[in-house]
This record gives sequence, C-alpha cells and structure tokens, in this order.
Amino acid sequence: MKHFILFILIVLFSTTVYSQRTQGGSVGVIKVNWYKQGWFLDGNVGARFLGKTSSTAEMSTGLSMNGGIGYVFNEFIGAKGRLDYNGYKVSPGHLTNVSNKSHSISLSAEAVVKLLQLIGPTKARDYALNFHAGFGITSLFNPEYNRYVTNDLGRKLDDPFIKGADDMFHIVLGINPQFHLSSKVSVNLDLSHFIQFKQHRTYDTFNGIRADGVTGVMGITLGMTYRL
Repeated sequence: MKHFILFILIVLFSTTVYSQRTQGGSVGVIKVNWYKQGWFLDGNVGARFLGKTSSTAEMSTGLSMNGGIGYVFNEFIGAKGRLDYNGYKVSPGHLTNVSNKSHSISLSAEAVVKLLQLIGPTKARDYALNFHAGFGITSLFNPEYNRYVTNDLGRKLDDPFIKGADDMFHIVLGINPQFHLSSKVSVNLDLSHFIQFKQHRTYDTFNGIRADGVTGVMGITLGMTYRL
C-alpha cells in the first residue's frame, strides 16, 4: 500500500509540473467561466476507516480508491457517477490458517453542490468546497472464504445477485475541498462516508457473525480532477 501511494504522489507531482509548463495553462489565475457547464474526470487514493466487526476481531486501516465522471450543469450544481474500492484486513478469528481479507466495490450516482458559489459571490476562485451526496450499491467479497465454502465445505454459492458477495445498498455523503492548479486541473481532498443497509456479515467473515442494523465505512483520499 505504501508503494502504491508513493506512486500516486509521483504522478500528482508530474502532472502538476506538466500543467504549469503547458502553453495556455493558468496557475494562480483561473480562467473566467471555468466552473460552468462541462464534463470532468477525477481519481483519488487514500485510506479507509471504520467498518463493523464482531467483539472478537480487530480491523486495521485499509486502502481506499475512487474515480468518477461527472457533468457540471451551471455555477452551482453538477452530477457524477462514481466507482469506489475499499480493502479490509481483519484478525482471522477461529480459523487461523486462512486469510481474512475482504474487498468491496461500490457504484454510486451523486449530486455535487458548489458550496462557495451557492453561499458567496458567483466568481472564479483558486479553490472550491464541494458537497456531494448520492446512493448506490456495494458488493463485499472475501475470495478465501468463497474458496473455503466451495472447496472445503462442498457447498454452492447460491446467494442472489452477485454470487459469493455480500450485496447491500448505501447512501454516500461527502465533502470535497479543491485547489485549482489551472482552469483544467485541480488537487482534491475528499472525505466520504458510506451508510450501508442490508450488510449480511461483519467484516471478520470467517467468524460468521451477522451484521445487524445499519453499518458504514469512511474514506479519506487525495487525488486530482481534470475538466474536459
């Protein structure tokens, strides 16, 4: 994970230098109307926090990544499709000879609100503060547990929707501060909280404890936005 984050930081630095040297790039002076109608892409990487486990298990901080494509309708609001990955490593519980690593993939549709434009003067700035909220589906899977069920126990994975995955619905809420390197490129800090419904088991999968009630995870990530 450390090597991967170092790689991302190198990419961010290289992109920043390129943006500053590109002809027509504006650093410190944002072109008028940059925030109006148009498409954008973003990508972020960082750490995952929280997550429900049983009283006999411990879970460390995991990798969190997300990327998306969106469209800004006007000075105040936009929409975005988002894909998230989160990793979970939990103490193994009563089966100590197996890995207890789980992974989740989340797909969300979000609305994005530009708070500074909404509550202050409508103008181009070197920075932004965005609020985003939406809903979607999450699939949680533990490959080693699936192999244990099919190979050791000789059972079929006959759960609905994605086989061998714990499928749930979620609501996502987040804050996204940005600093604009140019009219095209911004650096992001994103804080997102996923409120999850219908999670079947806790993240220490092999312990077989049901995850009753609403669950959730949080991601804190750093990345970049590129406006097309």
